[in-house]
Amino acid sequence: MKQILFFFIFSFSFSYSQNNLSFYNHLEKNKLEEEKFHFLYKDTNGIHPDTLAYLRCRFQLSRQNDSLILRDFKWSEKISYNDTFFFKQLNVHFLARQNKHSAFWFDVILKHYTDSLAQQFCLYNKILNTKFSVDTSTIPQALHLSLLKLERINHKKAFISAGLSMLLPGLGKLYNGRKYSFRNVFSAHVLLAAKFLESNYRLGLVHPYTMITFGFFTTYYFANILGSYYDFKEVRKEAKLNFLKDVQTYYTEYTTIAH
Repeated sequence: MKQILFFFIFSFSFSYSQNNLSFYNHLEKNKLEEEKFHFLYKDTNGIHPDTLAYLRCRFQLSRQNDSLILRDFKWSEKISYNDTFFFKQLNVHFLARQNKHSAFWFDVILKHYTDSLAQQFCLYNKILNTKFSVDTSTIPQALHLSLLKLERINHKKAFISAGLSMLLPGLGKLYNGRKYSFRNVFSAHVLLAAKFLESNYRLGLVHPYTMITFGFFTTYYFANILGSYYDFKEVRKEAKLNFLKDVQTYYTEYTTIAH
């Protein structure tokens, strides 16, 4: 009799939990934010605490509220972890954030997991936060191109880019991987230098027009050196963003069917 009663209660609780989850998925699919908030924080009768924390974690992920995501994940760790697709979304989210909350996620939470997915994201986080080579043999093929670009820029230095621009205008841009910028910058310097030399030859060094052309040339020359330095930082930032975008695509789009 007790076994029958236990089975009935368990079945009812499981069915009720599934209905709640289905209803929440309906609200989520239709982007009913106010209704979702009311469901999760006001009308919570009969929802198991673990399930409620899991749903709240999903809700806070949509709002990108890092501290509440971490809190609710801790309270629903088993459910959230077993939802593989959601667990991937959490990792992608914190990988892109690169703040104190993402540091806590990768340094504290993921240390408890030894599965390949968790270790893979720990590796991605290490790649984004170190300039040294790491073992990338386990990286999926779809991410190799963006990873290669990131590794190349990580082995370069901003001051070298500036130094090369000092030696030859535009060379720093080429070092940064900006081939077209190199051509344009170099051509502009040649044109300005030619104007200065022509004016100097025809009008003399102390002529106002000669001094103006010389001023334009020197200003552009030093601006190019400084520009190459900051352009390098922008190129590195772009490489990181492209890698993050590819990771997001691979784990949240290509693997949707598996969910």
